[in-house]
Amino acid sequence: MDWVGINAFKQEGLDIRASNPYAVSARGIVNQYSPDLYAPTMKGSVAQVVMVVGNSDMAKALVLRFARIGTYSPNGKLRLVWVGVGVTEAFNELKTLYPALDTDYRNLNFLSFELGVSREFFDSVLPPLQLVIADQPPEQAICNEVIAGADDASWPSAIYVCHDSDIRNLSEARDIQAALCSKPEAVRRETYGKKGRLILAIQNQSELGIGDNQALLAFPYLIEEQSIDKLFAETIVKDRSDDIAKEYHAVYSSLKDESIIKEAWITTPVYRKESNRDLADHLAIKARYAGINAEAVNKLVFEGVGSISDGDEKKMEEAFDDLVIMEMNRYRAFMFMNNFRYGTHALEYLMRVVTTLPLDQLKKELDQCLRVNKTLLEEFLPEKEREKDDNIVKTSIEVMKKRSNYQETVST
Repeated sequence: MDWVGINAFKQEGLDIRASNPYAVSARGIVNQYSPDLYAPTMKGSVAQVVMVVGNSDMAKALVLRFARIGTYSPNGKLRLVWVGVGVTEAFNELKTLYPALDTDYRNLNFLSFELGVSREFFDSVLPPLQLVIADQPPEQAICNEVIAGADDASWPSAIYVCHDSDIRNLSEARDIQAALCSKPEAVRRETYGKKGRLILAIQNQSELGIGDNQALLAFPYLIEEQSIDKLFAETIVKDRSDDIAKEYHAVYSSLKDESIIKEAWITTPVYRKESNRDLADHLAIKARYAGINAEAVNKLVFEGVGSISDGDEKKMEEAFDDLVIMEMNRYRAFMFMNNFRYGTHALEYLMRVVTTLPLDQLKKELDQCLRVNKTLLEEFLPEKEREKDDNIVKTSIEVMKKRSNYQETVST
């Protein structure tokens, strides 16, 4: 949701889930293949690697989806390799609308109304993911080592081929497989019984059956086909993020009564709903970082089946401080990707407003309407702000403990 201005915050009862079907499908495909994408993270500035191929609307939607949830460890981002002929032009189009995708310390003035931010901290926050652009055929980029990893974990854990032609998707998948076969170090070791997947994002209803070819099972990456129409429909019908998002919204709003929580969610402006939905999607990354099994994460977060064991709960608690930092950075990525800036304008306008709202609430609403936020580049948050992130992580643990209870309630 990237509406600009007051309407994004003031319209109550209106809930448009996404600006276009590709955005919905991108969310669906990222969540559906979460066990592959949220593989064990690496240490350092890069925590995980994925690859998007093509300059189609679907490819652009995936890039934006990853940017919003690109925090994969306390100190590491998602490295997204965007490859294919024409991706430079596609990237230029995106960064016009989303400047946070292409930012560095030199243009701090654009992102901040207050200077004094250290470069080291700035680089840890922006851009929200580490984007590598390779404007050439993907198989050529692999063979020429434009795309290369130092070890198996540095290669993409998932590859998304997203052209507007079904046939081109299939032929490019075949060529990428051939290129990967020449790079034995690209074969990700089995960590939970499965190899990496090469996902074909088909742009219409076609599924041509290439994944059924038994000979392909011996290759470094598996190939699977996905219909964009099917992804869109399944995401609308099966998406469970609202159930988790309501609980996060209750934490932010200090709500406890179930009926009040439900009513508050119905009347919550769409922008805030989207913020909580992204937070719900990020729960899978937090759980995987803590060391919970990938398939268990998929069932707990996206299917609502079962609940975490005592041992997994302990893992989440042991990683608590790291998860808080990850949440801080995830929130910043979401805000910057919605074109917020660091700072505040509220004081300039307070004297012009006649209202009965408390001063703090008025300042917050004015800043939201002007798309500024005074915490986005603060390295050390005030205790009150830090407490919110602590409560979010605590809620995340509770959410995963009671998924089975929710499932039983729904079945009843």
